[in-house]
Amino acid sequence: MYKTLCVAVLLLATIVFTSGSKPADASATGLPSPVVVAKGKLFNQTTSITTTTLFTPASTGLYRLTVYATVSSADQSSFQGWNYVLNWADDAGAESSNNILAVNANATPPNAWGSSTFLSPGCVSTFEAIANSPVTYSFEQTGPSSTAISLYWVVERLE
Repeated sequence: MYKTLCVAVLLLATIVFTSGSKPADASATGLPSPVVVAKGKLFNQTTSITTTTLFTPASTGLYRLTVYATVSSADQSSFQGWNYVLNWADDAGAESSNNILAVNANATPPNAWGSSTFLSPGCVSTFEAIANSPVTYSFEQTGPSSTAISLYWVVERLE
């Protein structure tokens, strides 16, 4: 009887100590974060940005571009604007998204930011990009103005 009781206590102690090292929710790892593949910012831009490479994907995948623009110096006499254009290649071929972000040259706070819908600041675009095919952008003035614009962007690989 004494030996059986000692074995039971030892087994119970072993189970308690080994199960205590692993929390009940240890299997829940969560979702991985997207990987930033490109980011940048330009302050007080006063001239158009010609076609420029954002990044060249090493592998085909799904990407997300977040871009934001704000008027840092408005031209109140201008009715022109700025347009952000994204170019990439996907399974269908060469693609272009004209004017995914627009900013008015005469904008002042609280509306001195760019938008794709004119409802919320900034723009988020999701797209497939083919490996080794550069993803490019341009930021173009629609006409003459003395506006200065600041531009911010981040590109993330989603899958």
